[in-house]
Amino acid sequence: MLGCLFALVCVLSLSTSAVGDIPQVNEPLVRAEGRARMVYAMAHRDFEIPRVLDYTLTAVGSQILQDMFGGHGAPQAVTYPNGHIYIDQRLDYADVYVETILEHELIHVLQYLHKGPIRSCQEWLARETEAYLAQAQQLDAMHDVRGMMVRRTLASLRCND
Repeated sequence: MLGCLFALVCVLSLSTSAVGDIPQVNEPLVRAEGRARMVYAMAHRDFEIPRVLDYTLTAVGSQILQDMFGGHGAPQAVTYPNGHIYIDQRLDYADVYVETILEHELIHVLQYLHKGPIRSCQEWLARETEAYLAQAQQLDAMHDVRGMMVRRTLASLRCND
């Protein structure tokens, strides 16, 4: 289901069982979820991934993402512990890079299910490292040079404590 409010917020209420009516999002999301499940299962054999992941994907304007981060370097997507993923509505779901952003965010959904909320900056950094490396490796496998950009982003992440 897709609804837009004042052209600022478009809500895509999706889960693995409810994406069939939005074809431009369906295929990339299904592929991204499959890869996220595989990558996470291989790295965390102690965790049984649920058959159905419960998450919501909401496309929002870039200003909203900027406001979420206090005006400092807004990301293209962010995931909250409740499984709510916010993603920049300007992104093109047909772009393989955007598909890897979805994979990255779905890895965060799995991390929250497995480990709960983040309790320290070091834990945040470890989770981001896992998600960014999976994203970069997928881009590398597709011979997409944006994998280097993802690695530069990862290298720039720091804890201030």
